[in-house]
Amino acid sequence: MNKRKLAIVIVVIALAATVAFAQNKSNVLTTGHNINSAGCLSCHAPHNGSVATGGTNQSTGKILLWDRGFTTVTFGTYTSPTMNSAAAEVGTTTPAATDARLYSFLCMSCHDGVTSPTLISATSIRAVGNVANSSGLTNDHPVNMSHDPTLDAGLKSVAAVTTAGLQLYGAGNTVQCGSCHNVHDNTKQPFLRVANTNSGLCTSCHL
Repeated sequence: MNKRKLAIVIVVIALAATVAFAQNKSNVLTTGHNINSAGCLSCHAPHNGSVATGGTNQSTGKILLWDRGFTTVTFGTYTSPTMNSAAAEVGTTTPAATDARLYSFLCMSCHDGVTSPTLISATSIRAVGNVANSSGLTNDHPVNMSHDPTLDAGLKSVAAVTTAGLQLYGAGNTVQCGSCHNVHDNTKQPFLRVANTNSGLCTSCHL
């Protein structure tokens, strides 16, 4: 292969990589998560964690270069007599980068309505952490719980769930906010990984 052909191949590969990237994270630029047209900086900071936008905790940058403070709100959990796998509290203590609940916790650093009130106010319908006017996570699909078909025969296998396009986290295959939601892409509103037409999202997990 001569140098000209090699150069063309390299350019094609580079363009393909660029397109592949554009179809993922950069989709956020056309969504409500592009806050004040800040793009990636809406949630991430290349330096200094939440200090970059007036916060006080530089260590937040150790987790996904996170630009928001970490909530200390307790959200509560949804319970039901028919549940065979109980959900655990998401909030209160900051998770490590390897903790499965991180994929709910990061969402809550805005959606608690307390930590970043200039973005989502405590009275917003999108705020779930203000105890004065919200039921927290007690009236939402449970998160921070294991997806375990051996405990609940009404659940599909882990392989079926992930093949359908949903995510399970950690060794316990836990359900987190990120299981159903893709914060970077709102093609399937509201930021869903699988469209819920004819309950398609629900039936990705439930028989």
